Amino acid sequence: MDQFVILNAQEQQRLLRAIESSVHVRQRHQLFLWAQGQLYSLLPHEILICLRLEPGKGASHIECLHNMVFDEDRERLICHADTGLAVRMAQACLDGGLLPGLIDQGTDCHAWLYDCFRDEMRQGGLRNALVHGHCIDGSGEASFFVLYNVEEDIGPVHAYLLQLLLPHLHVALHHVMHVAEHPDDGMFVDHRLLVTERELQILKWVCTGRSNHEISAILEISPLTVKNHVQKIFRKLKVRNRAQAVSRAMALRLFPSAN
Repeated sequence: MDQFVILNAQEQQRLLRAIESSVHVRQRHQLFLWAQGQLYSLLPHEILICLRLEPGKGASHIECLHNMVFDEDRERLICHADTGLAVRMAQACLDGGLLPGLIDQGTDCHAWLYDCFRDEMRQGGLRNALVHGHCIDGSGEASFFVLYNVEEDIGPVHAYLLQLLLPHLHVALHHVMHVAEHPDDGMFVDHRLLVTERELQILKWVCTGRSNHEISAILEISPLTVKNHVQKIFRKLKVRNRAQAVSRAMALRLFPSAN
């Protein structure tokens, strides 16, 4: 389990792409697309379970991401917040100090842990599991990520890749959880990714109190074009007037150099 791992050029490129693209994950559908795209290209798998584990309480939040049909029995077996395989495997790896955990029959894996869950894994159609996670702020609460049915025989390279991705998985899950708990909290969205460069120019002048006609003269565009941009800005920032737009722009620090 402590073998020295050197990634080849292809693995390094895929790792970099996975890390770069994880930055944009904010909502569940983005997490799904990332898991099925960049993460899959690096660690091919059938099921990804992301969960927040609270000591003695099971999972307070769980995301089950897969591209197959799940019947209720299989979903309950794997994903149940209290008794699901993912929760118990994560807890077993945490308690046993087996992180990252490689649950399979191979010599590089925790075969004895596989024996503990073998019957249930077979019942759920699971060949192997790759588990990693960490505690948060010493509170005992932890984020865990479980990949099931990883292609090929899992080993040290898989464990190392998951270890490198762990911080990025944690941040992505935190974003998804925040949006799920606060669906109307626009503060959590990076609006600099949504507002165009031209809209930012106009918004900056709006923040100085300039009218549409004044902005049109400054930018040498028509007042109607300015008006259309301002309306788009209102929709993107979820505000109704210029005063609210100014307040939201300041709260979101859309112009950090001015703060």
